[in-house]
Amino acid sequence: MVTDQNHSSDVSSEQEVIRYTEKLAQSLGLDEQNTRAYKALSRQIWALEKRLEDYHIKY
Repeated sequence: MVTDQNHSSDVSSEQEVIRYTEKLAQSLGLDEQNTRAYKALSRQIWALEKRLEDYHIKY
């Protein structure tokens, strides 16, 4: 079940990024709206990076 392990690892990595982002936003004094926008964009970037990686593995 390598796929399950990779997915679990990916989810864990994404959660770490979100936690780091929240801490960074707090330390920089960013408001909640900016934090939410940054997290949403970070998730989208992460998803696109994952899709690109999967594409390169296939081809």
